[in-house]
Amino acid sequence: MKLKIYPSKIEGSAVIPPSKSYAIRYIVAAFLSGRDVTLHNVGESEDVKACIGAVKALGADISTGENSVRILKRNEVKEAVVDCGECALLYRILLPVVAALGIKTRFILSDSLARRPHEDIIAALNSRKVKCDGETVEGTLSGGDFKIDCSLSSQFLTGLALALPLIGGSVEIVGKAVSMPYFDITLDVMAHFGVKPKLKNGAYVFDRCDYRAKTGYEIEGDWSSAAYLFAACYKKGVTVFGLNENSLQGDASVVGILKDFGFSMTVGDGKVTARVNDKLKGVAVDCTDIPDLVPALSIVAARAEGITRLENVSRLRYKESDRIIGITKILRSFGVKCVFEGEDLVVFGSGKLVLNEDTFDAAALDHRTVMTLVIAALLSEGERPVIIDGAERINKSYPTFVRDIALLGGKADVLL
Repeated sequence: MKLKIYPSKIEGSAVIPPSKSYAIRYIVAAFLSGRDVTLHNVGESEDVKACIGAVKALGADISTGENSVRILKRNEVKEAVVDCGECALLYRILLPVVAALGIKTRFILSDSLARRPHEDIIAALNSRKVKCDGETVEGTLSGGDFKIDCSLSSQFLTGLALALPLIGGSVEIVGKAVSMPYFDITLDVMAHFGVKPKLKNGAYVFDRCDYRAKTGYEIEGDWSSAAYLFAACYKKGVTVFGLNENSLQGDASVVGILKDFGFSMTVGDGKVTARVNDKLKGVAVDCTDIPDLVPALSIVAARAEGITRLENVSRLRYKESDRIIGITKILRSFGVKCVFEGEDLVVFGSGKLVLNEDTFDAAALDHRTVMTLVIAALLSEGERPVIIDGAERINKSYPTFVRDIALLGGKADVLL
């Protein structure tokens, strides 16, 4: 898909898509319960579609409705082929889950997913005499005590946590943990299925038990997607519906972060409104637990006057693309000075974005950096449009992004 984005102001309201982080965990937990469960507001992101296809391949009887999926039961299978697409969360969850179920599984991974680091979870499985080379898993995982390094991602911890109730055991974090609010989401979903670990001597201990499902669950809206709309707002503001103001999503912290930059943020009555009434100022933001906010915040930093330091972002190099390279290229293409220092991205904001490159090949970008580029194009001064080739990457997480931008008044043409 090729897009042409013109400088334009967005205002009004939009309903944000559901959190794929929640949706994927709910789908897997519902599958493991083996009961008749309907999940509402699952969305149409490519990652969620991959998850639905994966549990179907692993034996789930599934029917889909309008923005919903019903998992009727789980049939026993001995072998499966599972296509994870680009979804690292799905892959890192299913590695230990299929091992715990004893399903010989061959995984199909996109090139970008295959390049990402998964060694820690693979080593954990192989330490229990499960044969896992990253592409295939064979054998049955035994219960016991696991240790996992979460310095690159908490998804390894999530995978083991979801698998352990099937076999019993514990998991302990070693090293510095990052993105832990995502593990809070995991524990929240598991609690809705009656599974609660005990915390003992720093380890999460799971008794062997069943996932006990209710008949239905509703998936909450996605705060990281909302951040892009907030980042592009002006005085009249953008209002987003569908967000849980008490969410465990770490990206809900965007409200406080944008306030620090100088945004006016109003939360309540089932909606969140962002406005920019005055000049924005540079700030320092610790991004240890909010890596998915960094792309949107980089554009806010460009809009601000002064230095913004986005701290502890080096692991963005290991996402679907090297997001550090993608973000810095975008900022520099709009005349914004930025440098990567140690673990931090430093942005020298001047309060404006001025386009100096009008055609972008998104081959080196991913879904979040493509959305970052769209927001930068909307906010740029002058009248020059930006042409983005390969914009279909946004479908991984926010397939209605271009439609929502247009509904909010943004000038966006789909060329092909």
